[in-house]
Amino acid sequence: MSDISTKLLLKLKNYSECNDDLALMVRKTILEPFQLDLSRPDSIKKPPPTPARFKQMATQLAPVAMRIVNQNLEALAGLKRAISNNQNYIIAVNCLVDTSFYALTALRHMNSFTTLKPLDIEKTTSNLICKMVELGEYTRALDEIRKFRSLLGSVAKVPLDTKSTLNNKIKTSTTVSKSVLTETQENQQTKHKRSFSPVPESLVTTQWEEEMLYKYQDLFQFPLDTTINDRTMVLLVLAYQMNTLRCWCEVGDGALAKFIPYFMEKSGNFIDWCQQLENIDSVTAKKQLDSFQRLVYKAANKYPLTGKYINRSVQKKRLNLYFIF
Repeated sequence: MSDISTKLLLKLKNYSECNDDLALMVRKTILEPFQLDLSRPDSIKKPPPTPARFKQMATQLAPVAMRIVNQNLEALAGLKRAISNNQNYIIAVNCLVDTSFYALTALRHMNSFTTLKPLDIEKTTSNLICKMVELGEYTRALDEIRKFRSLLGSVAKVPLDTKSTLNNKIKTSTTVSKSVLTETQENQQTKHKRSFSPVPESLVTTQWEEEMLYKYQDLFQFPLDTTINDRTMVLLVLAYQMNTLRCWCEVGDGALAKFIPYFMEKSGNFIDWCQQLENIDSVTAKKQLDSFQRLVYKAANKYPLTGKYINRSVQKKRLNLYFIF
């Protein structure tokens, strides 16, 4: 291991040195040899490495990248206990999370030159997202889950809808113009209204709720393919959906939890994938379902204003699920 790699690992272990400068240093050392930074002109001018040079760099840097991720996962677990200052905590979290994703992205480039098993990188990414949720980084976690969902779709060769299921419905109203020579802009005015089916429009009460639904509602569904019988892949789908549910129940003081019952009405939801897992590992499938029920009941009890919606759905689903397991 080179001196620079050893230096990076030591710095990442010291919370006081975890900052944006360190994150940039990790990116330059681990990721940029394989992926250009388009924001930097000097990076774009560099010629691509030869196959021999690529293999040499991958052989040297892959172990470092994996150590960075593993070390950061441990560091994130003890971060809250170690840092009392809120500002320093935020900087350290961002550094550890950013450098972990830089390392994981680099590992995907180097994958053919590593000893990693299939889905090892995906499992590590899932663990990192789980740590982010545990630390309360809900919005950042949701953004990373969006990328992770796309990655799983590619790995599983499951086509994800390129257009959001939250279709933009267009309502056009035209007023008859009194002039036979011109047509005013007002007469061609078009209104755009977002639809969040199956969520009732009356339940969406704020612009923030509308924006959150528009960005993240798709995360609650992963196209159900009954030919997928790889236990690890099914568990990865369930893990990302559970982390989505956990974020959704917490962000905005639980204001979004009221939408969860409606997400469970669409195919490819968490319960559907529990059924898929039941065909492979019935014991783990039952545990997954129990975790889901505990989560939604906790949300219902914690946030009484949204609890009436959740309880109604859980009671209904619970009756159906008794026939599944």
